[in-house]
Amino acid sequence: MNNKKENLQAAIDYVKTFYKEVSQMVVDTIELMAEKEWKPKETESYANLSYALDNPDKWMCSYLYKNFKNEKIEEHTLGIIVFFDEDKNKKFPMSIVCVKVNVNHRMYNKWHIFRLWEENIEKLKELTGNIIDVDAEKFEDANLRFTGKMFSLPLTDITSKEDLETKVVNKLLSC
Repeated sequence: MNNKKENLQAAIDYVKTFYKEVSQMVVDTIELMAEKEWKPKETESYANLSYALDNPDKWMCSYLYKNFKNEKIEEHTLGIIVFFDEDKNKKFPMSIVCVKVNVNHRMYNKWHIFRLWEENIEKLKELTGNIIDVDAEKFEDANLRFTGKMFSLPLTDITSKEDLETKVVNKLLSC
């Protein structure tokens, strides 16, 4: 029984450490983007978190995202999505997805980033880091489309703030 208790505590401690590391990565991203005059719009985590005892699948965050705007560059919005749980995210691997959405930041809705991801998921699953051109239907009007650029990397490829700057921030800003 004692070994089981220790294993359980070790698992919980590991999850806490993982979330703290991801949190620091997002804080570092915000700092690096701010140096380039890109300010955060809003932070959202998994929208349907639940404290209900009968719904343990919703106890943990399966993704989070961060959007950025630059008052001098209104024609697009930048963002990142960090995916944790493949089972809850259409079998998408644990990764960071970086997005340039060609929508004015004043008109931008947080779902633009997810529409681009959803409609281009197969292109992004390989996590190559290659920038790809993407488009998606606007959710309000299926006859309209919007465009952007995306790339995805394994979350484990980001091991330092320097990695984050070169592999994510600088590359996202160059889209």
